[in-house]
Amino acid sequence: MILKMKDYMRLANLDELRWKSVFLLIMFCMISCNKTCSQSIAKNKISSNLELLKSVKRYCEAEFRMNISKSFYTDYSNSEKPNYYLFVSQKDTLASVFKKQTFRSFGQDFGKANTEKKVYDEKGYSTHLYETFGTAYTRLSKQLLQYSQESISFIAFHEATHQHIRGNKKYIPYVIQEAVCDLIGNYGTLAFFEDNNKLKTRSAKKQIRQIEDIALEINKIIHAVQHEEIIDYSFLNKKLRMLKRNKHKFKIDRYDYEINNAYLLRNRNYTLYYFKLKKLLMLMNNIEKFLEFICGLPTEESDGLIIIDTKINSLKSQSRKN
Repeated sequence: MILKMKDYMRLANLDELRWKSVFLLIMFCMISCNKTCSQSIAKNKISSNLELLKSVKRYCEAEFRMNISKSFYTDYSNSEKPNYYLFVSQKDTLASVFKKQTFRSFGQDFGKANTEKKVYDEKGYSTHLYETFGTAYTRLSKQLLQYSQESISFIAFHEATHQHIRGNKKYIPYVIQEAVCDLIGNYGTLAFFEDNNKLKTRSAKKQIRQIEDIALEINKIIHAVQHEEIIDYSFLNKKLRMLKRNKHKFKIDRYDYEINNAYLLRNRNYTLYYFKLKKLLMLMNNIEKFLEFICGLPTEESDGLIIIDTKINSLKSQSRKN
């Protein structure tokens, strides 16, 4: 049988349609497979991070004798929205306009927080609207569970320290307490990672370097502001760019904002006495005893600092004798 030209064309078009159908089917299968694999990886990550939080709680209680609530990262937040905190400072100095605290909390109400921020902006104040998924409520959220293991561990140790201090019915100055919480967030995480061969100690050490490098730069800028010196933001901005380049989600969420006096006002709570307290922790070389000492500090900041300095000098003296 001799085929006419139009018959050849019809067969060619039919083969082309078949190939297109096969190609589309393959693409659909690949997309479906990738989606299924991604969902599986995401579920495994969440499951792994939930177990990590349980392990941190057990570690805090067993190794450091910390007093932590039973609901510590067991319940999910009612909303996936972050919590909002507004910091407002004078333009020319680091001084909060709020009397009792350095910030005002708005829960998860962004609209109310942003409205109040605009009011202070219009009055010429320096404002900083901070949002976070890690709070004293220790509630779970999808965003929190998407962070890296070392970041989740840092947050957990930080909040566990708050709970321990409050659980001992102690009030210590906020600017000391936050620095202590960051310190335990870093070095509690390091100890925990070193004792768990499934976790990467290198990641914990890298995180410590990042947080401490940023703290050093913030302290330098605070010193410049307070002494009316030339302010150099370049090194801090460089550190922040590196965080974004390496996609360190938690550190970006924590530090990547416009740098102004209100931003410094918030961060000074974590950084101002961090390195003094780090010196004390390194000399004591025992987190449990360090926390016991901290819980014994007086309520006045100046009195607390005198006691801390005295303890540091005493331990240094003992170390030289040995």
